[in-house]
Order: sequence, then C-alpha cells, then structure tokens
Amino acid sequence: MVGSSAPNQDRNAEKGGIIETQEDVTPVVLAAMAGASNPRLREVAESFVRHMHAFAREVNLTESEYDIGIDFLNRIGQA
Repeated sequence: MVGSSAPNQDRNAEKGGIIETQEDVTPVVLAAMAGASNPRLREVAESFVRHMHAFAREVNLTESEYDIGIDFLNRIGQA
C-alpha cells in the first residue's frame, strides 16, 4: 500500500485532491502535509498517517469506531 501511493498522488493532484475511493485518502492527506516547515515533524507525521490509514483499511474500521478512537485521543491529549 505504501509503495502504491505515488500514482494515486499524481491522480489526486490532477483532480484537485478530490477523494473518490478509500485508496485516495492517504495521498491527499500526505499532499496536504507536504508543506510542513519542520522536516522531522513532517517525516514522523507522514509515517503515522501511512501506518494508521493502513491499519484502518486492514481492520475495516467503521466510522463509529473511528469516532470513538478520535474521541479517546482528544480526551487523553487534554489530560
């Protein structure tokens, strides 16, 4: 999945970042992060996005499960 993102990035750039399929999500997010001024932060964040998106696809994460996970992360971030 990681190796197959480059063609999707090109395709999404041509479409203005429109997300039509599950496979389109990761390249669009990575493209949005490309301008980050801190190279290390960009490297870590891009790796996190690739791994988390692969995880979500692997386990067929539902929208409800995603919402619960994000709520959990927000709550522990405020602790």
